Amino acid sequence: MGTLEQFARNNSTLFNDEEPGAGHLERFEAMLEKEHRRVVPMTRRYTWMRVAAVAVVLVTAGLIGFDLLSGRAFTRGGDDLAAVVFTEETREALDYYSNITSERMNEIDKLASACPDGQQIRSRAISESAVFDANSDELKRALKENPGNEKMEAALIRNQKLKEQALNNLLLQGNMENCK
Repeated sequence: MGTLEQFARNNSTLFNDEEPGAGHLERFEAMLEKEHRRVVPMTRRYTWMRVAAVAVVLVTAGLIGFDLLSGRAFTRGGDDLAAVVFTEETREALDYYSNITSERMNEIDKLASACPDGQQIRSRAISESAVFDANSDELKRALKENPGNEKMEAALIRNQKLKEQALNNLLLQGNMENCK
């Protein structure tokens, strides 16, 4: 601490507590005003960059969230059947039959809980659906290799229609046994 005290004694004129000279306050305020004017445009310049960066982060987070929620994230690239491109009509038909078969499976689940033979009907529905789903996957693989093949698209739609009919038949069978 001796060097600090020695520095203070040698430079005591710098550490005085007297008021600054006349005009000092005006010169200081003028300097502050100049500095203040220079800072404002700098923040305006970077405002748009900040907005753009926030937009990029939000879009990226949204895309990652969508991929995670839709189940497409982290799938194997070689076995991805979602990459098959269908015509608009084929996509609508597949969506239609997919919705109907989901409804039929829900009805079969309700039937399974209310009917003594319902579990047997439910297990048959699951096994038959698995066969139709395997056929659909095979047709989708073939379509991936040969995109736009109308016969394969028609076969895929026919397969989904047959799946829906099989589930309808099982549902009818359960309802005919007075298990409703």
